[in-house]
Amino acid sequence: MTGASIRVSDLTLGYQLDRPVIRHLSAQLGAGLHLLSGPNGSGKSTLMLALAGQLEPIAGSVFLGGHPAASDEARGLRSVVTSRPALISSLTLRDHVELAHISLGLPREHIERRLGDYQLSAWIDAPCSELSSGNQQRSWWALSTVAPRPILLADEPFNAVDADGVGQMAADLNGWAANGRTIVMIAHDPPAGLHVSDTISLAMEAHRD
Repeated sequence: MTGASIRVSDLTLGYQLDRPVIRHLSAQLGAGLHLLSGPNGSGKSTLMLALAGQLEPIAGSVFLGGHPAASDEARGLRSVVTSRPALISSLTLRDHVELAHISLGLPREHIERRLGDYQLSAWIDAPCSELSSGNQQRSWWALSTVAPRPILLADEPFNAVDADGVGQMAADLNGWAANGRTIVMIAHDPPAGLHVSDTISLAMEAHRD
């Protein structure tokens, strides 16, 4: 698995033109695990939306592997783990395996094995609404990271996951980073065994009415 860099140039982000959350941020992120830090409201999730191509910058630019973040080319380079599992509650995990097989073109056996790695095989035919919050998060993590894409964006992936699951996720992250993947993550309480390459600190923007 080879990496692809993320380049952020003079980036200003926000939801209102006159009230930016992030101003003039520039960064070049290569292989490794990059942790976003800062108080609530400092723009961590806002930056993640821009990296995921889901929020247009007020000014500046975001490129993934040399492609604009909202482009089809960039979409094919990244995996995104949102803070809340986006599983379809009425479907089973086996149904989600089929969806992943169709959308990603990966063998069903490969996807099922990934779920098994996270001790989810026993629930593969259960509706996702019947899974515990921890198993929903494990399932979402396993399905969202099953494609070996060079960039991973992960927003609070450890929420509701028990210690064993967190340890396994950290081992995955460490291995991917060591093998050249570019990982950007938000985690308020990252596990001790996580090998963080660097921390990007975001400060609160002061606004005047």
